[in-house]
Amino acid sequence: MRTRYQSAALAALVVSAALMTAGAAPAVAAYPDQIRKAAAGSQHFDSLAGVAAISRRDAWAVGCKQDRNGSCTSTLIEHWNGRKWSTTRSPNPGHSDGLNSISATSRDNAWAVGGYSGGALALRWTGHRWRRVPTASQRNARLDSVAAISRTNAWAVGCKMDQNGLSCISTLIEHWNGTQWLRVPSPNPPGGAVLAAVTAISPDNIWAVGEHDNGNTVLTLVEHWTGSSWKQVPAKNPGGTGESYFTGVSASAPGNVWAVGVVNADPADNAPAQTLTEHWNGSSWQVVPSPNPGNGALGNTLNDVAAISAKDAWAVGDFQGSAHDLLLAEHWNGRKWRTVPILYPAGPKPFFDLFGITALSASNAWAVGENDPNFLTPGLRTVIVHWNGTEWTRAASPNP
Repeated sequence: MRTRYQSAALAALVVSAALMTAGAAPAVAAYPDQIRKAAAGSQHFDSLAGVAAISRRDAWAVGCKQDRNGSCTSTLIEHWNGRKWSTTRSPNPGHSDGLNSISATSRDNAWAVGGYSGGALALRWTGHRWRRVPTASQRNARLDSVAAISRTNAWAVGCKMDQNGLSCISTLIEHWNGTQWLRVPSPNPPGGAVLAAVTAISPDNIWAVGEHDNGNTVLTLVEHWTGSSWKQVPAKNPGGTGESYFTGVSASAPGNVWAVGVVNADPADNAPAQTLTEHWNGSSWQVVPSPNPGNGALGNTLNDVAAISAKDAWAVGDFQGSAHDLLLAEHWNGRKWRTVPILYPAGPKPFFDLFGITALSASNAWAVGENDPNFLTPGLRTVIVHWNGTEWTRAASPNP
């Protein structure tokens, strides 16, 4: 089964393995933010998976540093101070430490979540340093997204995993009450499920999205918190007999929630994947057409979304052209989604991916991901791009 947030540069290396395991018992594959395989003898890897901005002079990006085999070895946190991005010390409690998401409410309150060899990982910023805070699920678990509401209220979602730590078998939702993380019961469709993203509108209005395996294919999964319990909410699955899944969610109001992901064509059709955007209007989820500029075998992917208003939203990912993968940014103007070019530096650029986005306003947004400048000798480097209201430009990003 295919993996999520897969580096396009590495996708060709796992295609044959995915086909060989397609008939295995239903389970959702692990995110390569935790387990990423690459060619033997490759360079070191650095990748950013999530980003959060508090002001024009205060933003965070998280991911992981990786070994020569492409597996996460230690957490990576970078900070924007209004002039430049720089790395910040962060805890590493075990092996395979990696961060998938970050959320912040102020300059002295931020959460970053991910996983490590011992289970789910949560780090907290209190204004001076990052420190580890125990989660409710310490073994065979992973957190993929976090939404902070206040100092005493935050939600994190992900999955419980099999004994080998390779496949998700059930959804996982944890809540921070100001003192500790506690596990909260969540719907679990049969066959294996994972929640990939969470967004908070208010303390009693939270959305989480992901996927579940019904035994025949992978379907979208949406869950909603109304203040007392999590309930599954029906969403569309335009993939037919192929796969449909969500990777990102964002809301600006109760009646304006966006979820993005991928529609994987039926493997029998041998067609490339397509972008998926669905909108919650306050009563139901509806598919909204979105561009698909890629014509390569791997097609088009949306990994995250940032909703600013009813007439302003961004979605990011990647698309495959004839020879390489490029950064994909799509903008919603209140009527339709359209692609917006991202400027690239001079030099080789065969493989790019964007995994996370945050937006402060219509003229200030950040997106992060990775770049493999030379597929023949892989070596992922961090990517950070900025929207200034007119264009996307590349920002200098540390690669420790």
